Amino acid sequence: MLALLLGSSVWISGCTAEVEDETVPHLEPKVVRFEQKLAQAAENGPAQVALLRHDHPIFYALLVEEMLGMGPSDSNITADYLCAFQRDRYTDSLTIDILNSFPIDKDPLLYKSLPSAIARFKKAFDSPTPRQITTFLSGFRYQAALDDRGDLLIGLDTYLGPKYRYYSTAPYIYEYQTRRMSRDYLTADALRLLVQDQISPPQSTASLLEEMITSGKIHYAIRRLQPGISDSSLFRYTGAQVSWAKQYEKDIWQYLMTQNLIYSSERRSKSRFLEDGPATLELDPKAPPRLGEWIGNGIVERYMKNHPEMSLPELLTKSTSEIFKESGYRGER
Repeated sequence: MLALLLGSSVWISGCTAEVEDETVPHLEPKVVRFEQKLAQAAENGPAQVALLRHDHPIFYALLVEEMLGMGPSDSNITADYLCAFQRDRYTDSLTIDILNSFPIDKDPLLYKSLPSAIARFKKAFDSPTPRQITTFLSGFRYQAALDDRGDLLIGLDTYLGPKYRYYSTAPYIYEYQTRRMSRDYLTADALRLLVQDQISPPQSTASLLEEMITSGKIHYAIRRLQPGISDSSLFRYTGAQVSWAKQYEKDIWQYLMTQNLIYSSERRSKSRFLEDGPATLELDPKAPPRLGEWIGNGIVERYMKNHPEMSLPELLTKSTSEIFKESGYRGER
């Protein structure tokens, strides 16, 4: 399973300009609201909850065994646990809040924008999956994931807005993360997982440059598949952070070069520019995190200006050295 945990991507488990504007409804996946089905079943007791494992065997097993850690999915005791979990006042309140924020069959993001973006992905990559979007209540732990079939899973309780009343009660959620727990990031998060799944994850011995360009490919693809997406939504930055990154992009590049960092495969060197956090403090308290993603995207954008007809699948197969050499990137896109 490939998962996005509170905005950090974790590796687990040909698009021309015209594709962006085409509508491909026959490729749009259906939406299954599992969190609402579970709430309805729990009202009638564990026996009804147990029936969900027959209707949704793959997701039911994934939820109770891996996500919630309740035990074997084929156990009736597990159904008892899941029913008790749903009947808890806290969980029940969360389920209601999800329904209010994402009305069934009415929410334009969940039922139109997201399926349309996924249809564009399927067309661009000639992919049969995902066929389905399953939404669920994750306990604030999973934003988006892919199951073994390549179908998309969305933890809607992690997209209720940065000031949602219960986020501050979760000790594993940092303040800088809550800003990204908003519906504004949902489509980009989903596309990030889907595009990542088309690329082999970088080896641990990969250089910072390799990892930056891999990230740049992903961000470039998201922008192509979600026309009009803002830099803030794409990079999960505030407006001020985007402005800082634009203003100091050349300085960041010069810093990486003068410190001999771009070809470093040392973990600490890479983590400073690729791992999430509130800021890149060694540069400036106002510097956004993950600046390697910003620079990597700049390199790929420069490369693609010279290859405007290249498809997204072709781009993902290009080597780091080829992209870097032909981009001519020196801190300016």
